Amino acid sequence: MSAPTSKDPTSGSHLNKWLDPVTNSTKKNNVLRAIILTKETKNMKLGLLGPKGTFSDMAREIYEKKVGTTFETYYFQSLNSVFSNYLDMDLLIVPIENTLDGHVVQCLDEMLDKKLYIIDELNVDVRFSFVSNSPSLEEVKKINVQFKAKGQCVNFLNTFSCPINITESNIESLNLIKGKEDEGAIIPHHVYSPNYNIAIEDVTDSKNNQTKFFILSKNRQNKGNKCYFVMKTIYDDRKGLLKDILKIIDQNGYNLGFILSRPTKTQLGKYNFFAEIDNIGDISLLEKTFLEIEKEHLAKVEILGIY
Repeated sequence: MSAPTSKDPTSGSHLNKWLDPVTNSTKKNNVLRAIILTKETKNMKLGLLGPKGTFSDMAREIYEKKVGTTFETYYFQSLNSVFSNYLDMDLLIVPIENTLDGHVVQCLDEMLDKKLYIIDELNVDVRFSFVSNSPSLEEVKKINVQFKAKGQCVNFLNTFSCPINITESNIESLNLIKGKEDEGAIIPHHVYSPNYNIAIEDVTDSKNNQTKFFILSKNRQNKGNKCYFVMKTIYDDRKGLLKDILKIIDQNGYNLGFILSRPTKTQLGKYNFFAEIDNIGDISLLEKTFLEIEKEHLAKVEILGIY
């Protein structure tokens, strides 16, 4: 495992096809769920994008309160590092979607590639501030901003003509301006301080801005009323393919919360479709729906989480 930036010690056979392809049993997953809901999590390793003070770290604090425990937390310098070290972690917390900037597609791809499963989700209110030690806004020669924060502060950034430096984390943006009088940084509002020559408390494009985070595990739980899944179009493409898939989902009484296409990275024009169903109800009906999609050779269905 590469070194993190810091560490805080702080049932039928068809059903099992989707719900537990790794162990072919729900026993291990039920044990995991029991652990998540008790204080036994104190010895579990949790990986996230660091350093301390990021929105991912805020999500960790919210999740710890939710499950009533403290994790052994590892902070990594980039999302690449978070996912590269997944084998050494029990859980990961990663951003998945933002009100203003949409999905973090890297996380979707990594979840699928590494067979990571969603066991919970939570939303974090997001606001950004701007700070600089420059004498005036006109004298700012460079702005440091995290790769996803950039898309959430477009209106403010468009008032500048200076270069924009993209960083891996919001706290990195803040650290880069230390001792510099000609640079500025867009930072999380919860680490904002007025003790700068320039301190603008809110530069977010919308006041109703949130980021959704997924809690990921190498093991899958099978309880919940929400299903996140991917449809792999491994069969021959044809006109109306997606329409036929959606027709089956609709005929079984389900409504998709969202659907998003991602290239398979194996062939030009081939896509995987990530989707979410709320209120899945009877699990046997979900099984029937996915069986129909596969039986008609429309797509291969893989569940990424029931929670």
